[in-house]
Amino acid sequence: MRNFAKKAVFLASCGASLAAFAMQAPIELGGDGPYYQMTVPMAVYATSLSSSLADLRIHNSTGQAVPFGWLGEQALDPVWHSAVVPIFAVARAKTANIDGAVTGFTLRGDGRLQVQKTAKPVEKSARDWIFDASQLQGNLVRARLELAGNPQGLFGFALDASDDLKHWQNLSAHEQLTRLNHAGSQIEDLAVDLQNTRARYLRLRWLDERAAPAIKSVHMDSADHLAARPPALEWSKRLTPNQCGQSFCDYPLPINTPLDSLRIHLPERNTLASVSIYGLAPVAVERKRHRHSLNPLHVLHTKSKPAESGPGEQYIAQTVAYRLQVPGAPALEALSPVVALDGQSYTALRIRTDGPFTLLGNTPPSIEFAVAPRALMFLARGSAPFSAHWGAKEKDGAALALSTLIPGYDPSKRSKTGRGVMHIVAPASSPAATPALAASVPSKTPTSKVWLWAALAAGLVLLGGMVWSLLGSMKRQT
Repeated sequence: MRNFAKKAVFLASCGASLAAFAMQAPIELGGDGPYYQMTVPMAVYATSLSSSLADLRIHNSTGQAVPFGWLGEQALDPVWHSAVVPIFAVARAKTANIDGAVTGFTLRGDGRLQVQKTAKPVEKSARDWIFDASQLQGNLVRARLELAGNPQGLFGFALDASDDLKHWQNLSAHEQLTRLNHAGSQIEDLAVDLQNTRARYLRLRWLDERAAPAIKSVHMDSADHLAARPPALEWSKRLTPNQCGQSFCDYPLPINTPLDSLRIHLPERNTLASVSIYGLAPVAVERKRHRHSLNPLHVLHTKSKPAESGPGEQYIAQTVAYRLQVPGAPALEALSPVVALDGQSYTALRIRTDGPFTLLGNTPPSIEFAVAPRALMFLARGSAPFSAHWGAKEKDGAALALSTLIPGYDPSKRSKTGRGVMHIVAPASSPAATPALAASVPSKTPTSKVWLWAALAAGLVLLGGMVWSLLGSMKRQT
């Protein structure tokens, strides 16, 4: 009886704790535990009370909070390295399978590549390119290519990574370089996002052999103390401005949502203009930086002198927005690249042009923003099902360091863990909180009512047990 009463009191206290959370989502487990990795969807930010997700907790079936830690959080500022790396033309693989040795090279003791004296020259129309990054420290962030001659057009390519020239991992199936002349100006985008990869060698495979340009040199940027390769970007729906001035437009954003990347969609062909991007926040609110951007390209893009900021504006980036028809190929368009942002949350984004905003067309452009979702690891203590809860005024500090959560944890080694998936269901009839999250905003669940009834029932059971015990004692005395 006493054990039952203790359990009832415990469940009642757990219910009262869970009742403080406004939102919840069940977690589906896959694979072997006891540790499970899970990515937090973008939609959680809009209903969290904190842009750092300090109110997020994981609970088991009995309402107990289970320990967890954030993955890929960098504690130190990156240390940057830059170098021109050796490049080599190699024979194109005859099959689509990217695995396989690259012949014609020998490996030196320090990992550098050396061309064998017996290797035959490779014809231009049948070659790929190997970039030797073995002497660069840290994770590979960006490559800047210099093309031989002055080729014009869009040049599509795929990118692979390897540590031994035998086994290759595909980083991207389709990227493109851009070099076009427009109205007397040259539009050039020859930078390649290397996705924070740690690898000794990269292979660039042209998608169209006939139009493949020759590469003259490759300059690479890498960095120490970067987080592991972040999850794939999660993109919002397209947003339109809620107000415009003569030289700017403002785009409202969901609250507490960190911004890592941006796309600008121009409505008219053959449009081009230089733009500056700012974040807007209420002047009275002190903005706190909750994390480094998970897109390290932002640091590289903002090393130049930033544009001036007005009242309430926070400068983020500058870029050239364009949508151009490719000469000689009417069906092809050159689109401005994705812009790396700073990983902070704002109430709105402001896009400002150097001249009138109509430089971007008579109809204002739409935008999409992206979040590099945060990932966590939790220990499946207790029984399933497990669930995520947020939306309570909880203090930060619940997350553990991974070295505490997983004794002997080594971030450089991949350990086998299970996978967790949060299932967030949007309400069928209620409007979305923001236009960007119309399809993914979680609904309030009846968690509070359920647990309050559970607490009440547990209290009644406990009271009944006490009365029963008292009556039994009275009978024995008589």
